Amino acid sequence: MSVLRQVLAEAELDEPKTAESSGDGRHGQHSTYLGPILAEMQVLARRHPGASW
Repeated sequence: MSVLRQVLAEAELDEPKTAESSGDGRHGQHSTYLGPILAEMQVLARRHPGASW
């Protein structure tokens, strides 16, 4: 991470602030925002069963 800080300093940029993760998605704990996004992504697969991409 020190290389990134050095590059940001040379570019006169501030280090971005990061938010803490709200859950543990790898273990099935997701935020409430995932539901609508997942439904939107599943539309194509449900309309074209057996398709590959």
